[in-house]
Amino acid sequence: MSAPSQPEMHRQHTEWLAAIDAWEDDLRTWRVQHAKTLASLTRLSADLQRHGAGLLEHLDALRRARHEVRLHERELAELARAGAGDQADPLLAAHEEAAEKQAALGAAHEELKRKHRMVVAKLEQLLRDLEG
Repeated sequence: MSAPSQPEMHRQHTEWLAAIDAWEDDLRTWRVQHAKTLASLTRLSADLQRHGAGLLEHLDALRRARHEVRLHERELAELARAGAGDQADPLLAAHEEAAEKQAALGAAHEELKRKHRMVVAKLEQLLRDLEG
C-alpha cells in the first residue's frame, strides 16, 4: 500500500473529525438517556418495593382467609354435634359471604401471579441482556 498524498490525508482527517463529531453527538444523546434511565430505576425500585409489600399483604389475606375457613368449619362441626344435622341454615349467609371472599381472593391471587411472573421475567431478561 502506498503512502497517502497530502490531499488524501487532509480528506481522511476531515472524515475522521466528522465521525468523531457524530460519535460525540451520540454520546450526548446517550448520556441524557442514561440519566433518564437512572431516574427510571429509582422509580422501578420503589415500584418493586411496593410489589413486595403487596405480596406480604396478599400473604396476610391468605392467612386470614385460612383462619376464617377453619372457624366456619368448626362452627359447622359444632352445629352437627348439637344435633342440627344437615340444617346449616344459621351459617348459610356466612358461608355465602365466605364463598364470595374466596372467589375474590382467587382472582386477586391470579392477577398477582400474572403480574409477578411478567415483572420477574422482564427483569431477568434485562439482566441477561446487560450481562451479555
